[in-house]
Amino acid sequence: MTDPMAPRKLPITVVTFNAYHGYPLCAHIERRLELLRRALCTTAPDVVLLQEISVSALYGHLPARLVDGLRADGLEYHLAYSPANGSVAEGGAFEEGSAVLSRWPIRETEVRRLAAHHPVWRNHHGYEYVEFRIALRASLEVTPELRLDVFGTHITDVEPRDSVCARTLQIEDLVKFVDERPNRSAPAVVGGDFNARPQAAEIVRALALGLEDVCRGRDPGPTNDCDDRDLEDPRDTANQRIDYVFVAGSGFTVRDVRLFLDAAVEIEPGQFLWASDHSGIQVDLEIDR
Repeated sequence: MTDPMAPRKLPITVVTFNAYHGYPLCAHIERRLELLRRALCTTAPDVVLLQEISVSALYGHLPARLVDGLRADGLEYHLAYSPANGSVAEGGAFEEGSAVLSRWPIRETEVRRLAAHHPVWRNHHGYEYVEFRIALRASLEVTPELRLDVFGTHITDVEPRDSVCARTLQIEDLVKFVDERPNRSAPAVVGGDFNARPQAAEIVRALALGLEDVCRGRDPGPTNDCDDRDLEDPRDTANQRIDYVFVAGSGFTVRDVRLFLDAAVEIEPGQFLWASDHSGIQVDLEIDR
């Protein structure tokens, strides 16, 4: 007999995926966007957290194009997007950032530039610039009584310098951002590319601060090749997991964890293509409501 006082469960499927902008060449970006659209049509997750999704003068607004393509296939998603680096709105030709796609209405969004007090300097072929990393929060109206905060992020890959670890600083700021969420009665979902393996000190710090790695004990396998994946090589050379879905708070159950877009696709006879230099992670959760 069902206990009428038992909490009702909300099933939710979440995908996190680094779409790999590949600037400046943006190799195969049109075909890779199509591979992503097809995979999302097949899995129809409730929430999609995208990193390195781009907007450019040449290829247009890829997050919006993706949503339009899914709508044409009968899947309605709401979209939140924020640039992290570059700005087309200010006259640039290219920008990349994070996006949240949700089957439920997005009622509020907020962006935080992580560890803004500690700028990260990069050098690209002699050109020095400040790299920005962000977290994008979207509040989803699941029911009139339940709002769920989800966060998408992309943490730097810069190694520690002068005893300062930018990754740790960004993760600490991310956790603070999650803790400040408006809808604390429900758990929060946090996903993205953290550029650190599960045993790394930065991830250990995230766990100590209250994030729970839903892949812990259910390791889906590696998501990235530390020596860079050849997008046209059908062999899977992934050798590290640096992509995560975390949950903050209580009142949730993990039902399943698996990789997403974790194989090259034969786009022409004998010609293969990966959707990204990362494989994604797909998780099935149940949340108390």
